[in-house]
Amino acid sequence: MNVPLGCTRLEVLPPDARLFVLTVRAWTTLARCRRQQEAGLRKRACEVLKAFLMRAGITAGERLDALLALLGRHAERPVWLGCPTCGAISAGEKRLLAACAAAMEGRNDTCRKLLAFWLTEDKLATATQLMLALAVALVEADIRLQEKIAARSMPLLAILTIIENAPQIVRRRVAPTRRLGLRMEA
Repeated sequence: MNVPLGCTRLEVLPPDARLFVLTVRAWTTLARCRRQQEAGLRKRACEVLKAFLMRAGITAGERLDALLALLGRHAERPVWLGCPTCGAISAGEKRLLAACAAAMEGRNDTCRKLLAFWLTEDKLATATQLMLALAVALVEADIRLQEKIAARSMPLLAILTIIENAPQIVRRRVAPTRRLGLRMEA
């Protein structure tokens, strides 16, 4: 898969990459859905997880679970993921896809840099090892997330960093105006 940098639609992704993104969303949905009213979401999420486990195997499922649990507990920044029914691909999902694809291609430094956006150094080593283990399991299951990302990995890293920092950049521009306490007089 060659994900264009402007790619924002889930249906543009190849089936394996789409399943990966939907599985990440399903895992998050199951982690958050506790109320009875969300039974439909839980059922759909379980179906997606079952499809992933059938395609990738139990080992890949366990490794993905451990990686997402680590990100959920220790991420220093929000890991933005789309909702289960959203057709758009979030910046966080693009970053996870790119990190997993880099690990599958043996580009461990790129994988580490992509994960470093969210994690401190002490958790980064564990997350990188989990991502590498997940990549091995996916390769063994003949799952291919990306084919031609090597030439784009650094620009993708830079663009994802800019996109995910955009709210902070906007806040910095707005904050000085608020501090001035300007008032309109009648």
